[in-house]
Amino acid sequence: DILTFKFMGDIESNVLDDAKEIYFHSIAYTDAGKEYPVTERTSKSKMARESEYGRTYSVTFWPAGYYNIPDEESILKIVYFFTNEDGTLWVKEILDDDTEAPFERKFNCDE
Repeated sequence: DILTFKFMGDIESNVLDDAKEIYFHSIAYTDAGKEYPVTERTSKSKMARESEYGRTYSVTFWPAGYYNIPDEESILKIVYFFTNEDGTLWVKEILDDDTEAPFERKFNCDE
């Protein structure tokens, strides 16, 4: 399946308001207990701005190819956050206790 992740930066003020570029920092976890990170800030992880009038960015990819997952493994979850061009600022999920944690997308793989 193809996935799209969006950063909707204009919903409320955030630390990435002045960022010129937004990047998708993520790690895929598989059923083999392995981690496959894509944490570099390159064209691969750069999010596309959807309109010059808003601050919504997106990245679309095929997960197995994006993370170079071997065929015999299945992705259980992807944890991710959004960062600026030099990696010094990020937006993560704010938990009930006001701490930050990466967002998480779990997969239910039925055979």
